[in-house]
Amino acid sequence: MFNRLLTASLLVLTAHGTSAQAAPPLPLHPTPEVLSEGHRFTEGPALAPDGSVYFSDIPARRILRFDPATGSTAEFTADSGGANGLMFRGHDLYACETQRRRVGVYRNAPAAVPATGTSQPVAATTGGVPFNKPNDLAIDAAGGIYFTDPNFGNGQGPRPAVEGVYYLPADAPSPNDTARCLLDDLQRPNGVALNPEGTVLYVQDVGTNHVYAYDVTGPGQLGPQRVFADVSDLKGGGTPDGLAVDTRGHVYSALFRAGAVVVHNADGTRLQVVETGPKTSNCVLDADEQWLYVTAGTAFKRIKLSGSTRR
Repeated sequence: MFNRLLTASLLVLTAHGTSAQAAPPLPLHPTPEVLSEGHRFTEGPALAPDGSVYFSDIPARRILRFDPATGSTAEFTADSGGANGLMFRGHDLYACETQRRRVGVYRNAPAAVPATGTSQPVAATTGGVPFNKPNDLAIDAAGGIYFTDPNFGNGQGPRPAVEGVYYLPADAPSPNDTARCLLDDLQRPNGVALNPEGTVLYVQDVGTNHVYAYDVTGPGQLGPQRVFADVSDLKGGGTPDGLAVDTRGHVYSALFRAGAVVVHNADGTRLQVVETGPKTSNCVLDADEQWLYVTAGTAFKRIKLSGSTRR
């Protein structure tokens, strides 16, 4: 199927069917570059204001920082609380801390490598109990945080009744019981991302192997659910994990069991599948959209984009 898709995308027949012309290039080059390896399980890449990329090593309880200028990787913290998804807002690094069952923040993170302290909680409980295992997050222009809270093996005492998608307003007065559950009807929500305009929220559901989309009608306000993409036909059912969205509306979905990144355009049409290695978990674009950084099992990689996607 992929070979047929690739062939079709490279040639566009004229109306008479007698000649062909080159189609626009596929979004990604086919060969990832390994930047760092030997980790236990990488996740949650996040772009920092200085252009570096932070990523998690969940079982090792580490957050690391890759510097594109030098090609070096350094430890940011060895006490991450099992951080999974990461995202910067300004110089503050937010982390979904699976072992602490909360969302935390490191203030002014790029100024301190390694970190000089631990994170501070910003979302710690819902309905008086800790979250399941916050997994991934997206931050809107108002500073509000959308985050997913699936139950991946959480047997630690009381927990929420649902595996939900939550919204924490930027002005939340306390980390306790101030995040509002927006979606409680997904089987196992995982990756979450906003388009650059902040008008569409994408959520990847591991339970259904679907990518869902919701129009954002206001901070923490969502329109009806629609199926954006179905990846269940890919290896292992695809198993969509984290994702990223570029300024052309391309959606890059990391597929855990397929060991790949699948690219869809803004209307959900599948454009490309690139093999990235076992346990591909998440991805993030750099500021110029020249590279897609990918976490995959024990490695941290990047893939060259076919050209800048800047408008």
